[in-house]
Amino acid sequence: MSLQWIGFFGTKKPIHCKIIDSLLSSVERNFEMVPSSAFEIRVNNHCGRGGNNCLSSLWRRDFSEYIQSAPQQIAADVVFYKDVKYTGLDDQDRMFDVFVPKSCEGHCPWVFYIHGGGFTSGERQTVYQSSDTLPAVNELLSSGIAVATISYRKLDVDNIELEGLLKPLTDIKDGFQALRGAAISIGLAPNNTVLIGESAGAGAALWLGYQDDMADPNDTSTVAAGISTRVQG
Repeated sequence: MSLQWIGFFGTKKPIHCKIIDSLLSSVERNFEMVPSSAFEIRVNNHCGRGGNNCLSSLWRRDFSEYIQSAPQQIAADVVFYKDVKYTGLDDQDRMFDVFVPKSCEGHCPWVFYIHGGGFTSGERQTVYQSSDTLPAVNELLSSGIAVATISYRKLDVDNIELEGLLKPLTDIKDGFQALRGAAISIGLAPNNTVLIGESAGAGAALWLGYQDDMADPNDTSTVAAGISTRVQG
């Protein structure tokens, strides 16, 4: 299957219906809907080199504490998980929000949205608050496709950055692995995911997608290091 990368460049202009239709067409083309009877078999494949050992109690925990009422502008009937920390630390910069349509019966395909801002600005909430991207979010949710959006640490333009771009990029990788690890608990199909991004976020999506699988079960620096980073597009 060829990879299809979708980047929303140029935030000054609204996203027109043609672009939304193109996004939905690509997502539908790349997703293989998993029947419920095959779900448990497919779940075992998402841990990369970590195997089933990476399905720790973290991934099967109760995430109900993060459920909040969805914003008014969200048209679909969804479960909204807000401010989920993906590092295990009390870190406001490293969280994700997820909209899970109730219509897909607990194994939703999902898109992982990475916001733009030159890695120095921007917020994950923009994708569902901005009139530029909200129509696409509602179209995806109404089509039974979950939408996740992530925050990451920004570059400090006033001081020397020892990590450089690897700081936000590593956060994005860690956040993706953590969300994929939590997929079973919040109703997502772990394997059925594509990346989308805007501006710098589109570049981060390309970086994450074109890397070799970064799962490393021997890495104890993050709770989700053994989770595969491979995606469908």
